[in-house]
Amino acid sequence: MLLTSASPVCHLDSITLTATNTDVVEWFINNFYDSTSLSDTRITFNSDTVVTVYLYASDTAGCFITDSVVVYPSAIPIYLNPTLCLGDTFFIASHFYTQTGSYADTLTSHLGCDSVIFIRLTVYPRDSTYHNYSLCAGQVITINNHQYSQAGIYTDTLTNINGCDSVLHINVSVKPGPQVGITTSDSSKCNYTPVTLSASGANTYFWQPGNISTQSIVVSPQITTLYTVTATDTGLCTGVDSILVYPVIGALNISASGNQLVCPGNYVSYAWYLNGQALPGQISDTIGINSAGSYTVQITDSNGCIITSNAYIISGINSVIAPYVSVFPNPNNTNLWQVTVSAELANALCQVYDVDGKVVYTTHLTGTNNTISTNLSAGTYIMRISTGQNIYNIKLVQF
Repeated sequence: MLLTSASPVCHLDSITLTATNTDVVEWFINNFYDSTSLSDTRITFNSDTVVTVYLYASDTAGCFITDSVVVYPSAIPIYLNPTLCLGDTFFIASHFYTQTGSYADTLTSHLGCDSVIFIRLTVYPRDSTYHNYSLCAGQVITINNHQYSQAGIYTDTLTNINGCDSVLHINVSVKPGPQVGITTSDSSKCNYTPVTLSASGANTYFWQPGNISTQSIVVSPQITTLYTVTATDTGLCTGVDSILVYPVIGALNISASGNQLVCPGNYVSYAWYLNGQALPGQISDTIGINSAGSYTVQITDSNGCIITSNAYIISGINSVIAPYVSVFPNPNNTNLWQVTVSAELANALCQVYDVDGKVVYTTHLTGTNNTISTNLSAGTYIMRISTGQNIYNIKLVQF
């Protein structure tokens, strides 16, 4: 008897057994009798597992002969659907694949049977995009958590939905923006008329405070004020400039109060003039009238600006029209005061009051020229010169 197929045998191969002088042929698969192939010399079958086929035969002499063969199943086909990014390589079974397509590879399993791999390969492209951005000087743009503010060409690599590189080419240009400037009709601290502010260097302008959208504005602030202009050019870039404008100084007027002239206001210093000639020692906000003529006062404010008042004319009186009082120096930082009065006040009562109305100093004048020592603390006081008929008040400032 001869087993014509070599062992091992792969699935679906035919096993042919030829027997001579054989009366009985029986087949067993894994020791199970196969009645369908009784007395046949050929057997064909399917199996997805490893099986052993046994042949039992007897000849006419009653002798039994056996043979066997091991049958292995062919490997189940393998289906792969790999993906690549352009430029990458898929490697399998000593083969390299780089392009989209369908491929098949036949391998030999460890049992010696064929193993077929079916490959459907997809190759995705890598993205490359170009972006142009125009910025104004000082602006910042954020792309993929990266910030750009300087002109240049930049690249940034992201990952697209297919898992491949997406390269951004970023071209940033920077416009310089407007060079904004402010000119003023009066650049000093001492503005005696309203001030004109004019901006230049751009296309449109917006002023603050005031919310004014003109190139020039006229201002006359009551307090020192910072004016700011935001200017926009034709490229929609902006620039900013500012200027400090001091209060506009209005007219300074003298008023009469009894036999005195008063210049109202809290100024740093005073200087009185009669007919253009300085009156020595007259440096307070009040002066007694003792002569006819044209009175003016020149003050200095907290910004250092010097202002001369309008003239106040006294006419139709004798050389002494009223009692005269002068206190010098005033303001004072020595506590020694030179008090000069006209003759009719030579023996007047002199009292100093604090801001609460409390008398802090009392004396009697002893002539037309008096030096008194008050020992006052720094502050503002009122000196009252009084007789039975008249009362004269002078503001004192003690440093």
